[in-house]
Amino acid sequence: PNRRSRQLHRAYDLVRPTVADDTFAPGTLIAGKFRIVRSLGEGGMGSVWEIEHELTKHRRALKLLHSAMAAMPGIVERFLREASAAGRVGNSHIVETFDAGVLDTGEPYLVMELLRGEPLSSRIQRGPMPVPEVVDLLGQACVGVAAAHAAGIVHRDLKPDNLFITL
Repeated sequence: PNRRSRQLHRAYDLVRPTVADDTFAPGTLIAGKFRIVRSLGEGGMGSVWEIEHELTKHRRALKLLHSAMAAMPGIVERFLREASAAGRVGNSHIVETFDAGVLDTGEPYLVMELLRGEPLSSRIQRGPMPVPEVVDLLGQACVGVAAAHAAGIVHRDLKPDNLFITL
């Protein structure tokens, strides 16, 4: 990793939040309109939660930056730019973003479509994949990346954990 990524990892290690934090416990109301349903995952940059909109009852995914990342203006700017970029692409191979902003508690957030399925990394861990399946999945990933590139967007973290196989 480069020097900047090592710095980010060090900053993250100093203030690593816990998913058990009551701020985001299931049942908690966030931003006056989103009810936390459950944790979907946590990574080095942030966490993802299943939420339900209080009025519409739509289920969505809420992506939050960890507090260490939220303290870095460049990271926050790029995170919020992600929402605008995803909205411009409008491709079925790229997750749709519905809302973005900063919570009263300071965490930047994105509200995205809730996907059902699994990350490609989970599928790979189960063992060898048939060639036609690999070709199909790679072809779909290429369609999404090409759409992003056509909109002037470069995905900075393309890896099996960030490629999702929907049901």
